[in-house]
Amino acid sequence: MSPWCEFLQGKDQQAIEYALKGKEMGSTFPDIYIVLAFSNYRLGQFDLACQFAQEFMNQDRADQRSGFIMLFMKLLLQVLKDESDILYLEEQILSLLPAFRAVEIEIPFYTLLADHYKKHKDLVKALEIQDRLIYYLEHDFNQH
Repeated sequence: MSPWCEFLQGKDQQAIEYALKGKEMGSTFPDIYIVLAFSNYRLGQFDLACQFAQEFMNQDRADQRSGFIMLFMKLLLQVLKDESDILYLEEQILSLLPAFRAVEIEIPFYTLLADHYKKHKDLVKALEIQDRLIYYLEHDFNQH
Protein backbone atom coordinates (compact mmCIF):
# COMPACT_ATOMS: atom_id res chain seq x y z
CA MET A 1 0.00 0.00 0.00
CA SER A 2 1.24 3.53 -0.69
CA PRO A 3 1.92 6.18 1.96
CA TRP A 4 -0.91 8.24 0.46
CA CYS A 5 -3.47 5.43 0.81
CA GLU A 6 -2.43 4.84 4.42
CA PHE A 7 -2.59 8.59 5.00
CA LEU A 8 -6.10 8.94 3.56
CA GLN A 9 -7.25 6.05 5.74
CA GLY A 10 -5.90 7.79 8.83
CA LYS A 11 -3.18 5.18 9.37
CA ASP A 12 -0.69 7.89 10.14
CA GLN A 13 2.13 5.88 11.70
CA GLN A 14 2.22 3.50 8.73
CA ALA A 15 1.98 6.41 6.30
CA ILE A 16 4.95 8.11 7.98
CA GLU A 17 7.02 4.92 7.82
CA TYR A 18 6.31 4.46 4.10
CA ALA A 19 6.96 8.14 3.36
CA LEU A 20 10.27 8.04 5.23
CA LYS A 21 11.30 4.95 3.26
CA GLY A 22 10.46 6.74 0.03
CA LYS A 23 12.44 9.77 1.14
CA GLU A 24 15.41 7.59 2.12
CA MET A 25 15.30 5.97 -1.32
CA GLY A 26 15.67 9.40 -2.90
CA SER A 27 12.11 10.23 -3.86
CA THR A 28 11.66 13.91 -4.62
CA PHE A 29 7.87 13.70 -4.92
CA PRO A 30 6.66 16.72 -2.92
CA ASP A 31 3.49 15.05 -1.61
CA ILE A 32 5.63 12.89 0.70
CA TYR A 33 6.04 15.99 2.84
CA ILE A 34 2.27 16.42 3.16
CA VAL A 35 2.17 12.92 4.64
CA LEU A 36 5.17 13.54 6.91
CA ALA A 37 3.99 16.92 8.19
CA PHE A 38 0.26 16.33 8.48
CA SER A 39 0.41 12.76 9.81
CA ASN A 40 2.71 13.98 12.57
CA TYR A 41 0.25 16.82 13.21
CA ARG A 42 -2.63 14.34 13.54
CA LEU A 43 -0.56 12.21 15.91
CA GLY A 44 0.09 15.25 18.10
CA GLN A 45 3.80 15.21 17.23
CA PHE A 46 3.85 18.93 16.54
CA ASP A 47 7.63 19.37 16.65
CA LEU A 48 8.03 16.75 13.92
CA ALA A 49 5.19 18.30 11.92
CA CYS A 50 7.00 21.65 12.08
CA GLN A 51 10.30 20.03 11.22
CA PHE A 52 8.99 18.37 8.05
CA ALA A 53 7.02 21.45 6.97
CA GLN A 54 10.09 23.63 7.43
CA GLU A 55 12.33 21.08 5.70
CA PHE A 56 10.05 21.19 2.66
CA MET A 57 9.94 24.98 2.65
CA ASN A 58 13.75 25.17 2.79
CA GLN A 59 14.07 23.15 -0.41
CA ASP A 60 14.65 24.85 -3.73
CA ARG A 61 11.57 23.77 -5.66
CA ALA A 62 10.24 25.74 -8.59
CA ASP A 63 7.41 23.59 -9.93
CA GLN A 64 3.79 24.70 -9.50
CA ARG A 65 2.73 21.62 -7.53
CA SER A 66 5.46 22.28 -4.96
CA GLY A 67 4.46 25.95 -4.82
CA PHE A 68 0.91 24.92 -3.97
CA ILE A 69 2.12 22.48 -1.31
CA MET A 70 4.35 25.26 0.04
CA LEU A 71 1.21 27.32 0.78
CA PHE A 72 -0.22 24.42 2.77
CA MET A 73 3.04 24.07 4.71
CA LYS A 74 2.97 27.78 5.54
CA LEU A 75 -0.60 27.38 6.78
CA LEU A 76 0.35 24.35 8.87
CA LEU A 77 3.21 26.28 10.47
CA GLN A 78 0.95 29.25 11.22
CA VAL A 79 -1.64 26.98 12.83
CA LEU A 80 1.05 25.24 14.88
CA LYS A 81 2.42 28.61 16.00
CA ASP A 82 -1.15 29.53 16.98
CA GLU A 83 -1.25 32.57 14.73
CA SER A 84 -4.81 33.74 14.55
CA ASP A 85 -4.74 35.46 11.14
CA ILE A 86 -4.66 32.67 8.58
CA LEU A 87 -7.37 34.04 6.29
CA TYR A 88 -5.00 35.16 3.51
CA LEU A 89 -3.42 31.71 3.17
CA GLU A 90 -6.81 30.03 3.52
CA GLU A 91 -8.20 32.10 0.64
CA GLN A 92 -5.11 31.53 -1.50
CA ILE A 93 -5.33 27.77 -1.11
CA LEU A 94 -9.10 27.74 -1.66
CA SER A 95 -8.70 29.69 -4.90
CA LEU A 96 -6.10 27.20 -6.16
CA LEU A 97 -7.84 23.96 -5.13
CA PRO A 98 -9.61 23.48 -8.49
CA ALA A 99 -6.32 23.75 -10.39
CA PHE A 100 -4.56 21.30 -8.08
CA ARG A 101 -7.19 18.61 -7.58
CA ALA A 102 -4.59 15.92 -8.24
CA VAL A 103 -2.72 16.91 -5.07
CA GLU A 104 -5.77 15.82 -3.03
CA ILE A 105 -4.94 18.22 -0.22
CA GLU A 106 -8.57 18.84 0.72
CA ILE A 107 -8.72 16.42 3.66
CA PRO A 108 -5.66 17.79 5.48
CA PHE A 109 -6.52 21.37 4.48
CA TYR A 110 -10.10 21.33 5.75
CA THR A 111 -9.15 19.33 8.85
CA LEU A 112 -6.41 21.82 9.73
CA LEU A 113 -8.76 24.77 9.24
CA ALA A 114 -11.53 23.20 11.33
CA ASP A 115 -9.06 22.46 14.13
CA HIS A 116 -7.77 26.03 14.01
CA TYR A 117 -11.21 27.63 14.14
CA LYS A 118 -12.37 25.32 16.95
CA LYS A 119 -9.29 26.20 18.96
CA HIS A 120 -10.03 29.90 18.48
CA LYS A 121 -13.68 29.35 19.47
CA ASP A 122 -15.02 30.38 16.04
CA LEU A 123 -17.50 27.53 15.93
CA VAL A 124 -19.51 28.98 13.06
CA LYS A 125 -16.42 29.04 10.84
CA ALA A 126 -15.36 25.58 12.09
CA LEU A 127 -18.77 24.16 11.13
CA GLU A 128 -18.60 25.86 7.74
CA ILE A 129 -15.22 24.23 7.10
CA GLN A 130 -16.48 20.83 8.30
CA ASP A 131 -19.43 21.18 5.91
CA ARG A 132 -16.97 21.79 3.06
CA LEU A 133 -15.03 18.68 4.05
CA ILE A 134 -18.21 16.58 4.16
CA TYR A 135 -19.28 17.94 0.76
CA TYR A 136 -15.85 17.10 -0.65
CA LEU A 137 -16.00 13.56 0.74
CA GLU A 138 -19.53 13.00 -0.57
CA HIS A 139 -19.12 14.56 -4.02
CA ASP A 140 -15.53 15.11 -5.07
CA PHE A 141 -13.31 12.61 -3.24
CA ASN A 142 -13.62 9.84 -5.82
CA GLN A 143 -13.55 12.20 -8.80
CA HIS A 144 -9.76 12.62 -8.87
